[in-house]
Amino acid sequence: MVCIMFVKGTIIFVTIGRGYIVIRSARSPWILLLLLIAGALVGSAITQSLSMVPYIHSTASFGLTPPAVLDLHFASLTFGFSITLGPLTALGMILGLVIYRRI
Repeated sequence: MVCIMFVKGTIIFVTIGRGYIVIRSARSPWILLLLLIAGALVGSAITQSLSMVPYIHSTASFGLTPPAVLDLHFASLTFGFSITLGPLTALGMILGLVIYRRI
């Protein structure tokens, strides 16, 4: 038997069977990832549109530079990532987190 409950705006699925109760929340880590990426994109777009403000363009970059290379003589794999984080990008990601916590 499955029962659907609403607790503080969150959908909770309760499954009762074989003597135990399983409780699942409808919030998914994939939704969090999607909201964080969307917030970062919106923050980056606002940063690009406000090009005349000098302090908005201050950024911090981190990641694997240069990328790590694995050469196996028959194939070459390159692993790397780089993240450039500005103030409005971080603000957009925080806004995505706040939206996730409210749903």
